[in-house]
Amino acid sequence: MKSLNRTLSLTLVLVLVLGLVGVASASSFTDDASIQYNEAVDVMTGIGAINGMGDGTFAPKGNLTRAQAAKLVAYTVLGADIAEILPVKASTFKDVDVNAYAWAIPSIEYLVNEGVINGLGDGTFDPNGNVTGYQLAKMLLVALGIKGEFTGASWELNTAIAANKAGLLTGSKATSFTAAATREEAALYCFNAILYSPTATAGNQIWGIVDWDVSGANPLPIYGWVQVPTVTTGSIADSVYGLISDEGVDDFGRPDFRLWAYKNEVISLHQTVAPKLTYTTAVSGAKIFADLKLSRNVVAVTYEDTWVTNGTFNVFYNNTAATIGGNGALTEVYVDSATGGIIIVVVNTYVGTVTAVTAATAVSKASVTVTANAAAKIDNAFVSGEIEASGYKVNDVVLYTVAKTSLNPNFEVESVEAAEAETLTASSYIAGVSFVAGGATYQYSAKKAQTIADFAPHTVYFDGNGYVIDYTGANVPTNYAIVLAAGITEDGLGGQTFNVQLLKSDGTTEVVKGNVNYPAAQWVGKIVTTAVNATTGVYTLTDPASSDYSGEVISLRTGVSRFTWDGDPFYANANTLFLVRSGAGPFTYQAYTGVTSVPAISGNATGEVVVNNGIASVVYITNGVIEGTSAGAIYLTGTYTTVHISGGQYYVSNAIVDGVVKTLDLAAVPVQGLYTGITYNANNIGTIGAAATTAPDSPATGTVAAANGVVGLGNNPYYTYTADCAVYYVSTTGIGSVSSIAGLLTDANDIAIFTVNALGQVTSIYVQTVA
Repeated sequence: MKSLNRTLSLTLVLVLVLGLVGVASASSFTDDASIQYNEAVDVMTGIGAINGMGDGTFAPKGNLTRAQAAKLVAYTVLGADIAEILPVKASTFKDVDVNAYAWAIPSIEYLVNEGVINGLGDGTFDPNGNVTGYQLAKMLLVALGIKGEFTGASWELNTAIAANKAGLLTGSKATSFTAAATREEAALYCFNAILYSPTATAGNQIWGIVDWDVSGANPLPIYGWVQVPTVTTGSIADSVYGLISDEGVDDFGRPDFRLWAYKNEVISLHQTVAPKLTYTTAVSGAKIFADLKLSRNVVAVTYEDTWVTNGTFNVFYNNTAATIGGNGALTEVYVDSATGGIIIVVVNTYVGTVTAVTAATAVSKASVTVTANAAAKIDNAFVSGEIEASGYKVNDVVLYTVAKTSLNPNFEVESVEAAEAETLTASSYIAGVSFVAGGATYQYSAKKAQTIADFAPHTVYFDGNGYVIDYTGANVPTNYAIVLAAGITEDGLGGQTFNVQLLKSDGTTEVVKGNVNYPAAQWVGKIVTTAVNATTGVYTLTDPASSDYSGEVISLRTGVSRFTWDGDPFYANANTLFLVRSGAGPFTYQAYTGVTSVPAISGNATGEVVVNNGIASVVYITNGVIEGTSAGAIYLTGTYTTVHISGGQYYVSNAIVDGVVKTLDLAAVPVQGLYTGITYNANNIGTIGAAATTAPDSPATGTVAAANGVVGLGNNPYYTYTADCAVYYVSTTGIGSVSSIAGLLTDANDIAIFTVNALGQVTSIYVQTVA
């Protein structure tokens, strides 16, 4: 089990216990994000010297009263165990009521007796009055036994000098120490106080390396004063609390972590140096090189789900091919504080299921057991692991991280959190890469458990960065379909089968058995809801209330919520299902989810609309004009990605359409070359026209840059060109650049396809680069 209750030593590799990115904290206040001095607050709350407000907050910007300051100082110097048993007695101050201030009186009287604080000289203490930064510093100086003239006209100056020398104000961002001290400032001063030792370096500072300049041929250290808040002999942290501090790496190999432990419990774990760069997608060595602004190639040390070095990665200026990390993986880049070398840490997010829940007991905390989902096993080695966590139940789908730790050579669960889910139905997909649902494109996490390859509704689970990491089947409460045909089959023995052909919500068709006869004249072309008997497979059809149209004008625009049919207005949204039939037979059927994915449709159309709560739930359209486009000139690169859709597939390719770089969805595998145009079918899938007419000498091998009004193309270096002649550099991997004629370069190997007008002037040049 992952636990904080581990034996701690100064050589122990630090343990990261909570969070995919953050740090462990004893406090975990709801307003943690607004605390400037998290480490100080964690330690001081962890040792019991200061508490939150009782409502889950710490209120870091709240002012400290004189009564609260007294208690804080007493608990800081004595320790909570001793301070809590100080006797409660009547206060020597007339404005400190024993009932209202029973929690503070023992501390106030102890500090008065020790000469640390006094009243106001008139028998009062003013327990609700504010305490300035200098007043709190003075209290701590006296409590620590530091000598000085802290009374009289110069007390603030003397306090400032002594407090700075002792390091009490180190790290403070306060703009004035004569103003009322905040709760977080008080925690910081007391944190510095428990680390003070008369024999320690003032302020616990050493002259050392604070950063590295990695921009030159060799890394150069940048020196400065380094704050090192460590436990020293003779300090309160050592003699009263027995605090342990340690510096090192966490379970994932992240450097520059500092741990604090009290009574064998980790109370604070904070990263003292943030990563230089952070990525959540795959990143190349060249990208890291550029982002770090390096001027030399560096071989980085890598850590992936482990605290032990597990490889290297070339952070080279030209390393564009090799990548590290991936979708959803946290990739952090550090510069080693000791050597100036580069460290890359990759923390992957995996998906699993809670298979066991253990309730908390008097001697143990609540825990869960997580088992990896399907192919999400790490290196096929991780099966399950236990971690302290609460609020989960068996079969919950969760995200988790793992690491090979110093205490366990196998993978151990480091963190767990619930996975966000959404019900989605793919309208198209690229196998293993992404899918489209409701007009939005969803990409997969690098550590996905499985990928969608159908058009059924699913419960889709996301990692923390919005990538799809797993899915399960989803139950759709209402299943819409269109009746395409209906008939009766006789078995010759008096038996009958009621057959119905349905167009389903995913765009597929299926012949099913009906529970009764559904006459074609009444049911064909109708939107229905279906219910199927799980045992017999027999369907029951229901005719919902709908608006019916037969050859009336429809006006539907992509991305526009409002559409009209025969003048009747309707409103669609991202969940509206559009089922569209096109062609003269055999028909083509296509399903679109959401108004942003349906193509524009006009003309006289037949069909139905079902409305629920003022929004069109399902729209069935036949015979409408699906608006397509054509183009005069199209250049295809020849590269493509296959996308699977219901009933077939199409091909996504880069292209230049009438001089504009675009991405096309094509019905056939694209072949590199220049073509006349494109037309679209009902599914918005394009068909490329015939090969375009080019110049007689096209294609030509070799190009010569424009000079004196002519360009060289192949064996003829004397072509004139039009003023708007465009040059497109392309390759088998895609579009390279688009420019004017000035962008044409001289190259003996490049192949140019070009067009000319009736005057013989070159109007466009498509240059395929050849190495």
